[in-house]
Order: sequence, then C-alpha cells, then structure tokens
Amino acid sequence: RPDGIAALSILLLQDLAVAPLLVILPLIADVEGVGNNSEGGADPIALGILAFKATVGFGAVLALASVVLRKVFQLVASSRSSQSFVAA
Repeated sequence: RPDGIAALSILLLQDLAVAPLLVILPLIADVEGVGNNSEGGADPIALGILAFKATVGFGAVLALASVVLRKVFQLVASSRSSQSFVAA
C-alpha cells in the first residue's frame, strides 16, 4: 500500500508540473509574436497576461471537474454496482 501511495503522489506531481511547462512552451520555442518585444527579449506584460490566463484557466478546470466528478461519483454510488465503479 505505501508503494501505491508513493506512485500516485509522483504521478499527480508530474501532472501538475505539465501546466506551467505548457505556459512557458511558446517562450522556449521563441515563437514570433508570443511573449517577445521588438528587441528580442521577453515582454513582461505579455508574460503576466499569459500567466494570469493560465492560472484562471487551470482554476476553472479544477473547479468544474470537482463539481462534475462529484455528481458522476454520486450517480455511480447510487447504482450500487461494482461494474459501475470500475467504469468510472
């Protein structure tokens, strides 16, 4: 059981680490017009807006998933079917 908890913790950490990486990916790739100013450096205002959008989007996904998954799991629990728990 402790091995399973450790594995789940690592997988959750990896999933959470992906979000910031996706935010900075355009900066790493040096895509024209994304986060760059005319001098070739990173534009702080564009970076701030990008970070804000990512934070709000990530929070919205977490909030929506919490509500929706709670309803789905309540529906599955009310069916009292072990096969439903496997499918969920």
